[in-house]
Amino acid sequence: MQDEYMKPYQTSVQLINRLVSHNLLIESSSSAHAFLEKVNYHRFKIYLYPYLDLVSHSYSDGATFENGVALYEFDDELRDFLFSLITHFEIALRSRIDHSITPYTDSLFWYLDSSYYKDFVIVQPVLDGFDRQFLKSKDDFAVHYTNRYRSSSTQYPLLPPFWAVAEYASFGDILKLFTALDPRRFDYGKQQNHLKDIAIWFGSKNLEEFTGWLQVLRDVRNRAAHHNRVWNANLREPRRIASFAVHKPAMPNRIYTVLMLLKKGSSPEFVGRTSINHREK
Repeated sequence: MQDEYMKPYQTSVQLINRLVSHNLLIESSSSAHAFLEKVNYHRFKIYLYPYLDLVSHSYSDGATFENGVALYEFDDELRDFLFSLITHFEIALRSRIDHSITPYTDSLFWYLDSSYYKDFVIVQPVLDGFDRQFLKSKDDFAVHYTNRYRSSSTQYPLLPPFWAVAEYASFGDILKLFTALDPRRFDYGKQQNHLKDIAIWFGSKNLEEFTGWLQVLRDVRNRAAHHNRVWNANLREPRRIASFAVHKPAMPNRIYTVLMLLKKGSSPEFVGRTSINHREK
């Protein structure tokens, strides 16, 4: 049976005193107080966890509040770095889908055609969202397009070609649309497939594996966008990525493997490659 939560509210001063009573050194009480006034203690305390002795429930000798702040600030920078890399990946993904599928279908509006999906019901909420967002947009292109053009679609006549609507889509929207596509509709030649070609372009060996990679990147992107912790966070493990490491990660479901995934996904044409290489130098 679960207990009712009865712990009392504590001010930043009380929290600092509690940390000190657990052997944590604080170089400047005023700075620590100012920090906890800006950053919720519940958000911050995980960054002190590496210094905590789980047996005695006290902090290791020499551990400081400032150690935790430094780790918190590192996570903040890591989040920004990851968001930048995933943004490049996301833009490249939109482009590859357009360059691969639009010429093959010979239709600018292929994404509105239910015959290209395994189950159109799954993708309809995404298209409904595109429709609402595009029609509400005050962007110059959106206003110009809706005032001047329409498609032959009876359900979404004012939505623009895929290359345009993709710019209004979230990573999650693109992932839902991409995974809802029926691979059989994109076969060509002998055992060749346009969706698989997209996966291979990003360094994956097949469509199933690539879909898993996209799910990992979506999750990390969302964590970064919502300012959640990425350092030492428990993440999905991207399939096969850990096998490329010279030194195998002890915990392949951590952010290091995601960085390896982003590096692996950097094909020669990938627009984000220079960003990754620049950070390595």
